[in-house]
Amino acid sequence: MTGPAQWPLALSAATGLSALCLPNAAMSHTTRRRTVALQYALALAGPAVAAVDFA
Repeated sequence: MTGPAQWPLALSAATGLSALCLPNAAMSHTTRRRTVALQYALALAGPAVAAVDFA
């Protein structure tokens, strides 16, 4: 399960970069907040999926 655990971490990085790099005209404040929340959820999901392998 360590292979599938890397996908949420990679998506977390891409999500964070999109929230950071897109200008205000392209993304509203609410959407940016939700994108950052999704980034944190994905960052926590990666180790959780890897922990399933060790259980």
